[in-house]
Amino acid sequence: MDVSNFDELRQLLQTVRPTAIVHCAEQRAAPYSMKSLAHRDFTLKNNTSTTHSVLMAILDVDPEIHLVHIGTMGVYGYGSGNPEDKVPEGYMEVGG
Repeated sequence: MDVSNFDELRQLLQTVRPTAIVHCAEQRAAPYSMKSLAHRDFTLKNNTSTTHSVLMAILDVDPEIHLVHIGTMGVYGYGSGNPEDKVPEGYMEVGG
């Protein structure tokens, strides 16, 4: 199901009546969004429209539904343009 389709998402919430939603339906790979202006535009629209649809469906069906939003640490598509500036993917070692 495409969660940016508000009507289908709202119908699903009305049928299932969840108490919580874990939302992780976003474009995850920052390097994809940095390929071109079209890739940047797609990623931004995809990530914001899906989150917007989930929030609007929750408000319409039951504002008491809890939302856990798992997004990204990166800001997609707004890099320096330098190919040497890479956004790390996966796990990183952290010293303490």
